[in-house]
Amino acid sequence: MSVSRRTPRVPEHDDRPESTGRGLGRRSLLVAGSIPVAAALTMGTANAAGSPGALNTQKRLVATPVDGSTLAELRALTSGVTAGSVYFVTDPGKEGHFRYDAADSTSVDNEGTVVVSTAGLRFKRIYQGPVSVKWFGAKGDGVTDDTVAIQKAINAAQLEAAVLRFPTSRPYLISATLVIDSSKGGLRIIGDTRRSVGSGRYSTIKVADTVSTSAPLNHVFKFTDSQENTRYEFSDLCIDGSLRARYGIYSVTINHSLFQRIWINQTLTAALAIGYGWCNDVVECELSLNKGDGIVFVGESVNALNVVNSKIYYNDGIGINMSLPTLSARIQGCTIEQNKKCGVYVQQGATALSILNCYIEANALDGMTMSGRLVKAHVVINGNSDAANPLTIANTVPCSDVVIAGNIVASFYEDTFIEAYAVDRALTVQDNAINRYDFSRTTSTNPYVVLRLGTNLTGSGSRVNGCNLKDNHVAMIGTVVPSAQLSVLNLAGAHTDYHGLSISDVHRINYAPALSTFGVVQAATTPGTFTAVSTRYRMHDSMKLTGSTQTSRWGVSLNAADYPELAGKYVYFGVSVKQSAAGMGTILLGGSSGTDAQPASSSTEWREVSQVVLFPATGTVLFGIGVSSDSAAKSLLVSRPVIAELGAPYLTLQ
Repeated sequence: MSVSRRTPRVPEHDDRPESTGRGLGRRSLLVAGSIPVAAALTMGTANAAGSPGALNTQKRLVATPVDGSTLAELRALTSGVTAGSVYFVTDPGKEGHFRYDAADSTSVDNEGTVVVSTAGLRFKRIYQGPVSVKWFGAKGDGVTDDTVAIQKAINAAQLEAAVLRFPTSRPYLISATLVIDSSKGGLRIIGDTRRSVGSGRYSTIKVADTVSTSAPLNHVFKFTDSQENTRYEFSDLCIDGSLRARYGIYSVTINHSLFQRIWINQTLTAALAIGYGWCNDVVECELSLNKGDGIVFVGESVNALNVVNSKIYYNDGIGINMSLPTLSARIQGCTIEQNKKCGVYVQQGATALSILNCYIEANALDGMTMSGRLVKAHVVINGNSDAANPLTIANTVPCSDVVIAGNIVASFYEDTFIEAYAVDRALTVQDNAINRYDFSRTTSTNPYVVLRLGTNLTGSGSRVNGCNLKDNHVAMIGTVVPSAQLSVLNLAGAHTDYHGLSISDVHRINYAPALSTFGVVQAATTPGTFTAVSTRYRMHDSMKLTGSTQTSRWGVSLNAADYPELAGKYVYFGVSVKQSAAGMGTILLGGSSGTDAQPASSSTEWREVSQVVLFPATGTVLFGIGVSSDSAAKSLLVSRPVIAELGAPYLTLQ
């Protein structure tokens, strides 16, 4: 069968690249009748070699005519085709040049870049730059189901190591998950814009209304995760779950990938689910209007994740749900706003996490119930590895080296900027400017707190070490309520490590008298003895507690009226101790907080222990130390007593 010759039509909106060879525009190739193409035309690659979007190796055209034909006419060809012949296809949205490859007898017709005739002739599209989903039959008209066409385009782009493009259009509707084969290597999926460009036209993949809300899609884009996904990109797209998809993009293992200028909305569980991997970037994205979370961690630990200059807001769940351990995650320059449960929830094991220079507003309209307590905070730091009970407060997998600094915070529903329950090293909260508004709760008189900490009684072993609060400023807009840099939960009978906490503008004063003045402030049946010894610790005198398995508490009594500057403030009683053998524990007494029986230790080195009390305005406050031991013959050396406002680090005081 022969193909009629005609002058090829140049479409008004062409998805083909402007250039197809050395300096020759596409229109230079669209010649009428049998006028030949230039004798030798080199086809270059679209991107740098080795990149995910690189085109296959250079192709050379032979001197053959360019024929105008339809795909149907190409598929009807049975004979009379010369090797290397080039045909121009005129089907709307699929326009382009196809070359007959006489050496190929196996390629499958994918309707976009490979066309196979009824006689088995293979025609290959000649192209530079991205592969268009429209070549494969996607309409993008907001009516047609484009699922099959888009899936074919994804498969072809991966096979040819090309970039896949969604041209500006009305929504591309899908009714099934779009699957990315992890075994085929990296892929760039791009659009022209995530926002409307006149008449509602933009690059949107939308779940069709034909999908039932009672049986939603699990994902819009899903990786097979048969191996680590490396060097993928999603850019300049809108993904609309239509409240008929649980996730927008989902991968449990991904590396060196980029999510850039994408808008994911109307998903049920989370817009973006990222799993184990390294060096992934979420840049200038908008994750909003989702029924669940903006970002959630899935799979295993997520490392070196950068969320930069992105807008994560108006989600019914958590803005960024860091449900798995993470190493070196950075959230910077983002807007984290109006997420109903929490802005950022760190469930467990974040090391070297930074939240910097963000705008954070109104993130706890609903809050989260954690271990029976309603928590309304912008940022929550936990240490819980229990996936079945993610909101239980615990210290199983604590965080470390966390920095939250330089943020502008607007609090409407929150009582706290940050709640932290599990940090075993270095939590820095610095240079945050916080406004507390009363627009949504004009009758509330709850104090506003910059940082609320837990004790071992707040959750399973909950505790925080090494806090540093510096230059955080709180302004009250509307009804003025009390504000504080710090609050501590569950003090009665609890122990903490807050003697190392540092707060700017806290007076560095030690109110403790000398050890030699200590007496019995709480008696025991067998009191034991508290005597001076020659041993000194860092130039300080020491005393020895011994003679009982449960000694009396030896210490000091302070009249609160003599210390009005401490009224209503958190104060700690700390001492340095050295036990003679394993199997011993300290018992601390701190005013209304009662006794704190700290766990037995096996260490015989000097260490610091402390107890925290909320200092009253009136009455007597007792501070003391005793010993709990498995043998009355064992002893405890005590040195360097400190009674100071919380935020005056123990080791800085004389």
